[in-house]
Amino acid sequence: MEQCRDGRSAPNMAPSRCCHIPLSRLAEYDRSATRPLLEACVAICQSCGHECERHAHYEHCRICEEACRRCEQACRELLDALK
Repeated sequence: MEQCRDGRSAPNMAPSRCCHIPLSRLAEYDRSATRPLLEACVAICQSCGHECERHAHYEHCRICEEACRRCEQACRELLDALK
């Protein structure tokens, strides 16, 4: 993940971008690939959100935390839809 000068995640490399790239590359639906990718995205977004929350007094970290939480929720909803 890209880093700010102070070592925190840069908002221009949101976890949603990490999740979108592999999921958008699947040529056709493959449940055996999609489920693990979504589970990994949930873990990435959750971890990033927790870290950004620790630094939410910086505006860019607050913005990144919000993006992480939205992405985590979207991935969880997709996982629920796959059941």
